[in-house]
Amino acid sequence: MGEKRGMRALELWCRRVTDGYRNVRVNDMSSSWKDGLAFCALIHHFRPDLIDFESLCKENML
Repeated sequence: MGEKRGMRALELWCRRVTDGYRNVRVNDMSSSWKDGLAFCALIHHFRPDLIDFESLCKENML
């Protein structure tokens, strides 16, 4: 039960941090991460000097 609460809290935190990023919608902790944009948005939120998020597009993600 605690694990589910922890995962839900992590999901909500990720959703808040990535809110407003173009083409990023964190709906779950699996498929929302497949194109890599949510991960890049997390990094960019805390270290915008590392990733030029505006230059990324969904079609070019691995």
